[in-house]
Amino acid sequence: MAEKKHLDILGKGVSVWNPWREENPDIKPDLTKANLTGYYLTGANFTGAKLARANLNNADLTGANLKGADLTNADLGGVDLKGANLTDADLYGAKLTTITSTPPPISKRANLTDAGLIYADLKGANLTDACLIYADLKGADLTGADLTGADFRAARNLTQDQVDSSAFDPKRPPELLEGLTLPPQPDTK
Repeated sequence: MAEKKHLDILGKGVSVWNPWREENPDIKPDLTKANLTGYYLTGANFTGAKLARANLNNADLTGANLKGADLTNADLGGVDLKGANLTDADLYGAKLTTITSTPPPISKRANLTDAGLIYADLKGANLTDACLIYADLKGADLTGADLTGADFRAARNLTQDQVDSSAFDPKRPPELLEGLTLPPQPDTK
């Protein structure tokens, strides 16, 4: 469960939350299972925060710093992640359906294992070294996304068109898509 003190501080707004974070850099806020549905959290500092199983449905996380945050099994449906930093964030099992992210989030080394990225807008996202094992990418827009070193083993609903629209460089080592089975493409003849 979320720590009441941390919820109370966040409830006062980002203008109170961020200075508190600066004054207490060693505290890892515990917002586990917090209901933050629709919260306006633009620019919030959630570095290393515990947001596992939190409900962030339709929250505005534009420019938020989620570096190293634990977002396992969090509900991020409809969330706005424009310019958010998800470097080293753990999004195992997170629901990220219909997210908005232009400009794209920074997601280096993010753990997106089993994440629901259904219809997620990941245009231009930096998914360098991201783990997308078992992630559901149905309808996700990967146009211009950097997939360098991303692990897509057993990813679901990933199409060749999505890979082709990304910034994937076919001259890079083939390990990028090792073990990935793409569905057959329709015959256009």
